[in-house]
Amino acid sequence: MIAATRRALCLALPLSRPRWWLAALWLAALAAGASLVLEWRWLDTVFYDRVLAANQRQASPLTQRVVFDADIPHSVSREQSLTLQALAVERLVAMGARSVVLDAQIALRNRRAQDFVACLPTGEPPRICTLLGEQACQTLAGRNRTAPLDMDAAAQRALILPTPLSDRQPPPHAWLFGAADGVRMVQPTLPLGADGLIRHMATDAGSLLGAFAMPSPNTAGLLALRFGDAGRITPLPLSQLAACETRLWQALSPQVQGRHVVLQLTDEQGAEDVHMVPTGPGGSVALRSGGRLIEDGLATLLQGDGPRLLPWPWLMLLGLLMLAGWIAACCYLRARWLGLLALALGGAAWLMAPLAYPYALLPWTTLLIALLVAGSVCHAGHLYLRTRQNSVLARFLPPQVRHLLLADTPLAKQGQQVEAVVLMSDLADYASLTRQLPSALAVFDFINDYLTQVTAGMQLEHGAWLESYMGDMVCYYWPDLDGGERHCDGVQALQAAVALLHRQQAWLKALPQRLPTSMPLAQREQLAARLFAGVALTRGKVCMGEIGPEGGIRKFGIIGDPLNLVARLEALTRHFSARLIVTADMLPAASRLGLQPRLLAQLQLKGRQGCLAAWALHLQDEAVDLAAVAAWDAWRQDFEAGGEPAPPPQFDQDAATLRRWRQAGWWDTDQACYLLEQK
Repeated sequence: MIAATRRALCLALPLSRPRWWLAALWLAALAAGASLVLEWRWLDTVFYDRVLAANQRQASPLTQRVVFDADIPHSVSREQSLTLQALAVERLVAMGARSVVLDAQIALRNRRAQDFVACLPTGEPPRICTLLGEQACQTLAGRNRTAPLDMDAAAQRALILPTPLSDRQPPPHAWLFGAADGVRMVQPTLPLGADGLIRHMATDAGSLLGAFAMPSPNTAGLLALRFGDAGRITPLPLSQLAACETRLWQALSPQVQGRHVVLQLTDEQGAEDVHMVPTGPGGSVALRSGGRLIEDGLATLLQGDGPRLLPWPWLMLLGLLMLAGWIAACCYLRARWLGLLALALGGAAWLMAPLAYPYALLPWTTLLIALLVAGSVCHAGHLYLRTRQNSVLARFLPPQVRHLLLADTPLAKQGQQVEAVVLMSDLADYASLTRQLPSALAVFDFINDYLTQVTAGMQLEHGAWLESYMGDMVCYYWPDLDGGERHCDGVQALQAAVALLHRQQAWLKALPQRLPTSMPLAQREQLAARLFAGVALTRGKVCMGEIGPEGGIRKFGIIGDPLNLVARLEALTRHFSARLIVTADMLPAASRLGLQPRLLAQLQLKGRQGCLAAWALHLQDEAVDLAAVAAWDAWRQDFEAGGEPAPPPQFDQDAATLRRWRQAGWWDTDQACYLLEQK
């Protein structure tokens, strides 16, 4: 089960060599460094926005915000409400607010002649006041205001006013604050990203956050913001804070005491001062007022809960672990499983990224580039090794078997019984010759030269399927895979056998010149004279498929009785003058090719039951005609009947073999065949 799963998931040729791992790591590190230098950050931004949107702050114990709410009568203009803003600042400070940031765009046409609102009574019209006259606008301490934003000293010290005060020509300082000169003016710098979204606030000197004299956790004078959840944070209404009834505004004291308050001179849904931020679903774009952004910046700075970068040691360790795991996957997993793994890891990273907060500033783009480079190196390694593997397959696996296995047919998986012609050929006295060769290299040169010169074209020209080489022995077969539509008649196999015999004779004739010249010529000629090559063919049912242990090295080939039979027949070529011996089922093909058949004998071979006819097929260059065959048949029949006739001189060797078998007692008169006791 484990082995089957491994074969299904893993590649058959993994990149187990360390150089591929090292090359992948080195190039991945180089790509990662290049991406850091070139500041490719698209994927970082996507994941960063996703993390920010999923980790919005529910509430801050250190900040509060006051907005221009709907309970303020529409008759009260923004200019008339300036005195309400001043009153709100004074009351906030009186209730314990640590600072008040007045986020406003102020326009003031004529401060002297204009009416202002002193406070907001419940159920009555606003109380009007002026800077001159009997209905004077008063501070919380009871002093007459000389300007709309003229405040008590404590309120002036706590007030922080972002600039510019107006998008047009701002009014003179004295028009707004009177004689007061202690108001702190700051720059609410909101740097935009390349996509126009706000994710940071400035913390350098002169900025709004810099006024709080707290160190920034980020470099470059920027603070990465953590945004507040608009659906969970409810601002305080200006109408209650500026109410005429003391009990109403003092009821807000628990929500103000000890906090930094942003006083927003626009309503919550107003479109006058809005900015784009990545707080929508999944990090999409949403709109946020400037007052809320200021509150987010203050809360992030004061609480120190903003997004940050994972410490470098942990970041490098994480990157190396991910790279190593990815390289291992690229080396060992099949492409379809690798693709599924990549999708699963990408989805898991997207879903689980918010869980890593506050570590939202992760170099996802750099990591992705490194992973792509590492995967490309591993893929290139696989292509290289696959090319080498294919060249190895082409050298060591027969083309028919290679194509059959790559086609992934049922035959390759399960095996099949087929009709096949089997051919076997061997060199007689090969072992004694190799013992006399001077070196192992000479032995391999000898056998490889023999196979090159003799078996050339067997597979490509004659369609033979190679079963095996075993030293000098070669075995081929021709299976009938068409289920009878193209019957295996043996003609192609016999043509291959004839070509093989011709090449063997030519090679044996030139053998003295092919043996190592370090050997004496007389020895080479003697060895060449002793060598003999024979060929045998038969036809029958074989089992065709994979052979070998589960999980081990396997081969594709055939097993069955025809293999044993053809080996026995090929061995008979040492005892007869015939170079080609076949069984009776090959005679129709021999007749079509014009080969002269001759019955050698009826035999019962060792390890088999029943007698069979062993036929010699004579090639045209052997000069065996019908008369010679008839003479041999007459002699054989007379000899098997118990006579001692003189054999035809052309077949003296064959007659001597039959005499020797009869003297050994192997002739069975009842079955009329020789019962051979040797292979």
